[in-house]
Amino acid sequence: MTNLFALRSTRQWLSVLLLSLMATLATAQTIRYVKPVATGTGEGSSWANATASLQRTVDRSAPDDQVWVAAGCFHP
Repeated sequence: MTNLFALRSTRQWLSVLLLSLMATLATAQTIRYVKPVATGTGEGSSWANATASLQRTVDRSAPDDQVWVAAGCFHP
């Protein structure tokens, strides 16, 4: 009987852990990088691949995303 209770308790703990992990992944924010001149692939996934389009990056971002902008002049 004790083993059954421990097994059920372990399953409940794992279920809570899995649900917490899934919720965290579902709400994970994206950081988008912008420089005055695009570098690398220019898709904004890192400083090495920063995009130069500040407005497009803001427009395409989800509410929880972050847009990191390097110092410089940005023109529309």
